[in-house]
Amino acid sequence: MDSPLKGIRGGGGIVPTVHEVKNGFQEGQGVWAGAGARKVGVVVFQRSVEGGLRYLLLQRPARKGGWWTLITGSVEAGETFAQAACRETREETGIETFLTMVDLGYTHTFHARGRTYIEPYFALEVPAQSTVRLSFEHVAYRWATLEEAVGLVHWPHWAEVLRLTAQRVASDS
Repeated sequence: MDSPLKGIRGGGGIVPTVHEVKNGFQEGQGVWAGAGARKVGVVVFQRSVEGGLRYLLLQRPARKGGWWTLITGSVEAGETFAQAACRETREETGIETFLTMVDLGYTHTFHARGRTYIEPYFALEVPAQSTVRLSFEHVAYRWATLEEAVGLVHWPHWAEVLRLTAQRVASDS
């Protein structure tokens, strides 16, 4: 399958296929805490005409909390975290073209429904003219500045990931 990405940037250039997370668990070494325990998070951003960054936020329906979110989802069998990040972004936004993927080197670990989940985060740069087509999971979207996005997202780790994206993207420019 051809990748729509120009490259995946991490701490040392192109990120290898196997994504190593902070606790030493490596993708491809079996299921960590059962099927569905591997999640992924994505910060979608674009560069404005003026050169500033804008971040895509999606709003959940009222019956699901109604809050503004980043993209998150489960890693399917046989998928890498990076592949899941691209697939989830396509499914939730309809955006098909990605300019760059940045491995943020940040993994959120959480416990829910009797399981431990790992959720590494990536940032995907999309063209400024990208058209968003929402999936059934969301009712609205907006492009926001860093300050607006940090003030709108529901979970504190999302604000941290947004700030990290801004730092990493600025340092990689």
